[in-house]
Amino acid sequence: MFENPAMVAWYVVAMVVLGGHTFHGINSAFASLGIAHRSWLCTASRGIACVIFTGFTIIPLALHFLLGGTS
Repeated sequence: MFENPAMVAWYVVAMVVLGGHTFHGINSAFASLGIAHRSWLCTASRGIACVIFTGFTIIPLALHFLLGGTS
């Protein structure tokens, strides 16, 4: 599946959307609990979203560029 560069690009775009959704969801969850507008919360939300994005994106990129798309 990841031998096609268009599929890899589509997957990465989908993970960008997932990362943004995660960032917003964490901020909204804490805002619902009354913990809003704190600088550490924004940093933590962004960090968690980046970890999720990186974790889900590194595998297809490695398969495509290092193994030639064989999965």
